[in-house]
Amino acid sequence: MRAVGVLVRLTTAAAMAVVAAQATAAASYPDRPVRVIAGYPAGGGGDTLVRYYAAQLEKATGQKFVVENKVGANGKIATDATLMAKPDGYTLLIHGTAAVVGNTVLMKNPGYDAMDLQPVATLAQSVFVITVGPDSKANTLKDLVESLKAAGGKMKYGTATSVGLVASEKFLIETGTKAERVNYKGTMDAAREMVSNQIDFLFADATFAIAQAKQGRMKLLGMTTRERLSAAPDIPTMTEAGVPYEFTPKWAAWFPKGTPDDILQKMAGWLRDIAKTEETKAFLTSSAATPLLTGSVAEALQVVKGDLELWKKTATEAGIEPQG
Repeated sequence: MRAVGVLVRLTTAAAMAVVAAQATAAASYPDRPVRVIAGYPAGGGGDTLVRYYAAQLEKATGQKFVVENKVGANGKIATDATLMAKPDGYTLLIHGTAAVVGNTVLMKNPGYDAMDLQPVATLAQSVFVITVGPDSKANTLKDLVESLKAAGGKMKYGTATSVGLVASEKFLIETGTKAERVNYKGTMDAAREMVSNQIDFLFADATFAIAQAKQGRMKLLGMTTRERLSAAPDIPTMTEAGVPYEFTPKWAAWFPKGTPDDILQKMAGWLRDIAKTEETKAFLTSSAATPLLTGSVAEALQVVKGDLELWKKTATEAGIEPQG
């Protein structure tokens, strides 16, 4: 019995030592550079957003946040790198939910579950626009819907991304229409073929769509957001244009699951503070995005789960088969 008592005391002491060590680590966190994983090519729009938040975290903490670009497989390489990292707060993934969540719906064997990563905080909502070619007979969103209904599935839409696919299929489901999907390697390729009337509509990110519209290469029928984008106040939301619809893929930050809660809460607090600044609001507006401020880690988790359910529902209703 005496030996058991000694063992219990030793086990308790060891557990307390671990807790104390974790508390000390959290108190001094971060005391070395933090690796920030970006699943986007250097210099692109996604990479710019990741680097903005990394720079803001450096200002907030006084520590280096070093961006590493892990590009490929629609963000899966970046996700895998984060999943394999030690859960100590020194590897942070900043990415769109389209990759982290969407891959688990659209890939046959993604190799992970959508909840295998720990959401820290949401950062922003992406803004997309439904567009048609410059010579399209559709001058309004209602015109496009009427044309789709009359065509009985013979019209076509283009997509180069999983976001474009889900946005388009969600639109068809909610308007009770059908259209043939045409896949492209890039959104620019799809836009080029829309100009030559090879496809009839395309969901594109707002930055790209607005630039194309200024060159007369497409007409913009409606934003996918609940409210108009301040950088483009003349473009109505799809709901304002007469077709109730909302689709705003999220940006979030994730840690490997098992990261100590004290560190998780610290990082969440910094990211929330960054999201509140006028500088961040201005940056996101210039990037055709809007801030998405969640009040807690638990709330951020619910937002990510909401995106997962949306992707699952749309894929099921549209009959989208998981690929490769």
